[in-house]
Amino acid sequence: MAGQSASLADQPDYRAAAEAISANGTLIQTYLIQPADISSVTAMLVSTRISAALVKQITAQLQADFIPVPAYNLVALADTATATEQQALVALVYTTQAKAEAAAALFPKHLQDYMSLVTHQSMSKIAGRTGVTSVDASIYSASTDRFVMVLTLHAPLPSNVIPADATMPQASSLVYALLVRAYQSRDLRWLGWLATQF
Repeated sequence: MAGQSASLADQPDYRAAAEAISANGTLIQTYLIQPADISSVTAMLVSTRISAALVKQITAQLQADFIPVPAYNLVALADTATATEQQALVALVYTTQAKAEAAAALFPKHLQDYMSLVTHQSMSKIAGRTGVTSVDASIYSASTDRFVMVLTLHAPLPSNVIPADATMPQASSLVYALLVRAYQSRDLRWLGWLATQF
């Protein structure tokens, strides 16, 4: 379709996301999400196949600690690596620096506070098991007049040495896979940290 339709590379939000997630390491893979695909927490609850009583219980739990993220234009989940570590990134693209900074102020605590409805464990506990050593948030100023809040989950590079209690080396990209799986499984609790409205 080259020359016949618009390229994603020409769209400022996608270019900004691409710049931000490839700025500090080698980009291995990425998953791009439109804000409409996240929807509100209420919409997520309505679309699930659970009883009315459980919906009421979950709603009360979510409302107790729900803090909306400023509305963004695009989400990118990315898997990157540097010479010293592997990183999973959550990049939110904004049109203003103020909104990006407001989002950065919510993270990483915003992410770590949520409990999974699938595993009934906190994100921080599960991320720790996949090797995450630290989480930080930063702002990337893109060339397309966009500002990207980049949440980085840091983890050591996997070793080629097979652990004594295993038969294969540790897999790479575990943290990135964790984030993508949470989105694809529509884990309401985890998607709550990306919701812009209840």
